[in-house]
Amino acid sequence: MKTYFIFCLACILLMVGCAQSSEPTKVETEAYVTQYSLDDDVEYIKVNSIINFYNDGEEIVAKQIEDFYDENNQFIESQIEYSTTDGEEEVLTLDEPQTILLPEEPENLDLNIDLDESEVEQLTEHIEDLFEQQSIN
Repeated sequence: MKTYFIFCLACILLMVGCAQSSEPTKVETEAYVTQYSLDDDVEYIKVNSIINFYNDGEEIVAKQIEDFYDENNQFIESQIEYSTTDGEEEVLTLDEPQTILLPEEPENLDLNIDLDESEVEQLTEHIEDLFEQQSIN
């Protein structure tokens, strides 16, 4: 009976430990504009992202929206990307801009927006909703 009790207690502790690791230990939510040099047709990209760190950074899950623009501020395409440190990656291309909280025509191509709490909430909801609508992880 005592052995059974210890076994049950060990199982409960294991389940509690697993449940705690399912929550990220750190979350970074970002909105920024940056120059893009990997393609001659693209001048800059606007980015919205959520990066979840699990187990103190051992596992990372990123959800990112990238809107690509040419040198005349003309929209080219949007990509939504899901990626993990396990090598899982899924990318979907869309025909309309998807980022939010960034200037329409940025003057500075190295712009990082300092988000307040309500903007972090808004951006998180926007990204999660878009990924759900597009059936990406």
